[in-house]
Amino acid sequence: MVTDSCQETIQTIESSQLHQMLEGEKEKIPLLIDVRQPQEYREGHIPGALLVPLGQLEYGHPSFSKEQTMVTYCRSGKRSMTAAFILCKMGYSQVMSLEGGILQWPYEQVSGGSRRALAAEEVKSIGELFLFALIKEIETWYFYHEFQSRLKNPELKRLFKFLEDMERSHMEAMYSRYCEESRGVEENIPSLEALQRKFQKASSQIKGDWNEVDDVTAVLENAVLREYQKYDFYKLSADNMKEQSLRVLLYQLAVEERAHASLLLNMIGQVKQGDGNVF
Repeated sequence: MVTDSCQETIQTIESSQLHQMLEGEKEKIPLLIDVRQPQEYREGHIPGALLVPLGQLEYGHPSFSKEQTMVTYCRSGKRSMTAAFILCKMGYSQVMSLEGGILQWPYEQVSGGSRRALAAEEVKSIGELFLFALIKEIETWYFYHEFQSRLKNPELKRLFKFLEDMERSHMEAMYSRYCEESRGVEENIPSLEALQRKFQKASSQIKGDWNEVDDVTAVLENAVLREYQKYDFYKLSADNMKEQSLRVLLYQLAVEERAHASLLLNMIGQVKQGDGNVF
């Protein structure tokens, strides 16, 4: 009896194992492939997952590498197992399927659609890339900064001040990196204050489910979602880049945003345990 080597070698991976891999070293983070339909993806996907519907998988994708570990997932695990089989037949040997699909994924998801990723032609230098990243940090910082004035709850005001300071620190670090890369290239580098004013209008239009928020945990959960949205943006943008230096940098930025999300998740755990000294 002739056996199919792909059927014998394809493995499944549990949610807890995949989550541990995604939280680990960036060199070991697998390529996560969502093989569902676009509408399903928009309704909620694992942060950093690349959308390649099952029917398009056989055509490949620029991000596919035969040296990289790949994990496919779908709603319940059936389509993803088929996807893993297809990839194996295409010559990708390090492929796993998420057991139980996203139905068995108890961790964070990016819902409501992810921010559009950068295309390769949109960024030509590291300086330009840092400017894109800086604008996103300004948007988030400005939101926390402005929202404080609407709050009456002292505990929530302190929390938003903490979040604002966290984003301010990252924004200032991003600005320093932008200046370093742009020095000698751009004739006049705008000040951080000028960039803040320039993007203030766009930042003020950021919306979220915050108007009725009166709970620390709910605020932190919304903040976690924002960090994962930025992680999603950088990770998917990295997958689009042909220039290796830009890919590496975008992966680095993604890891930084994931670290912010992990910090906030730890704070949520402390709040639920009744620790009064969270921020």
